[in-house]
Amino acid sequence: MCFQYSNDDNAVLRSFKYVSLHDRAINSEISFTSSVHLSNYFESQSHIYYTKASKMLSMIRKYVGEIAFDRAIKGYLRKNAYGNGDTLDIIGHLIREFDGDKNLLHTMLHEWIYQPGKAILFVSRKKDEVIIKQMRFTSTFFDEQLR
Repeated sequence: MCFQYSNDDNAVLRSFKYVSLHDRAINSEISFTSSVHLSNYFESQSHIYYTKASKMLSMIRKYVGEIAFDRAIKGYLRKNAYGNGDTLDIIGHLIREFDGDKNLLHTMLHEWIYQPGKAILFVSRKKDEVIIKQMRFTSTFFDEQLR
């Protein structure tokens, strides 16, 4: 995968400093007792969610390809028109439309969405070969498993 860095990514990097490295991207276990509490919560956190979500969608689109991504989104929207969808719905549509290794895509999506930490990429060059290693970084440790 190759992702292009642009100047607008600086806003993303600035917003990430407010996100705990141990938080998952999606926390479905939040419960609210009133609509005011719900509104206040999302108002205070929305800059993180929207920024992180837009970058994740961009990365996923580049990985699965524009045509497959568009078909998956259209299928998801058709299925959930006038109703509710969830994370597993969109993951299922992306996997169905993807032409590559579906197990790898499922693993990547699960890790990008649910796992804590940030990815650290190490890129090196050996003659005509580029070697990319990924490690998970949290504030307390490096995950030694390379992906």
